[in-house]
Amino acid sequence: MPISEWDVEFYRGFLTGYNDAFFLTQEEKNKIVSREPKANDFIKPLLRGRNIHKYNYEYDELFVLFIPWHFPLHNEPSISGASNTAEKAFEKEYPVVYNHLLKFKSELSNRNKSETGIRYEWYSLQRAAATYFEEFEKEKLVWLSISDKPAFALDINKMYVTAPAYIMTSNYNRYLLTMLNSKAMEWYLDKVSSSTGQGTNQWSKIFVEKLPIPPLDDKKRKPFEILADYLTLINNPEAHHLFENISSEIISRYFEDVLNMMVYELYFEKHMKENEIDVLKFVDFEDISQFEIFEEKRNVIQKEYYKLKEKDNPIRNRILLSSARSPNIIKRINESTH
Repeated sequence: MPISEWDVEFYRGFLTGYNDAFFLTQEEKNKIVSREPKANDFIKPLLRGRNIHKYNYEYDELFVLFIPWHFPLHNEPSISGASNTAEKAFEKEYPVVYNHLLKFKSELSNRNKSETGIRYEWYSLQRAAATYFEEFEKEKLVWLSISDKPAFALDINKMYVTAPAYIMTSNYNRYLLTMLNSKAMEWYLDKVSSSTGQGTNQWSKIFVEKLPIPPLDDKKRKPFEILADYLTLINNPEAHHLFENISSEIISRYFEDVLNMMVYELYFEKHMKENEIDVLKFVDFEDISQFEIFEEKRNVIQKEYYKLKEKDNPIRNRILLSSARSPNIIKRINESTH
């Protein structure tokens, strides 16, 4: 069933047209807010597309002045086009922010000249996600639209995302996160997407929404959601190392190998059972969402990792046998993906 038929919503990131005017460092934010405290309501944490990676993103302590068209009268339905009334209200109500943007008026006015000063005011974002900016406040998936591999991450920090990255909101974020980052979906998207000609594919909405993801009930989704939490924590750049002598990359790859086998089984169940390489019946990872403390979560992941490494572990052994027993499916997909 394609994702477009799921109860999910896709949205594109916002566009400033001139980043220097709207992007703020922590110091610049503090300076503005100290002089104009109510400005904090529309200064939002900024996530740039280039900082989104598989199962994680890097936050470089930047913020965005999120100024929609016709601000601060953006909820007035009677306003259409660039409004002098809105600008005067902005200057009166938020003089500190207004004067900050005024320093860039020439550059901002020279953005898309068919729209700036015509459809929206010179001080507004070029594309401010006017009808859906509240979606940035929700838990969501974020991803880079042009990439050589899937780069989906879970955001629970209300980040505001720049174009050309996308966001997706749903009630199945963790399950979809694992599916969209899987080798099976990478292989499939390569068949339906268009290439940039530079070794990357377009992971834009029109292609991602075509990906066939099987709907599962709550019980069957749970093992995937548990691994989504594992991989999100393992790949969190702010988290402490889970192991002293093993890199997070190696640990992540091991759990991703398990996850890829789980995903394969959703599509090739009969084939995998006939060849005795099915794994879902053995998957029983402890849920770390029940714990609040990092050390408790880390201990669980360590325990499960070492269990997977045991020589008689059936999941481990079936992963090792999978390419030999499935040369035309699993081996082929694994070799043609990252």
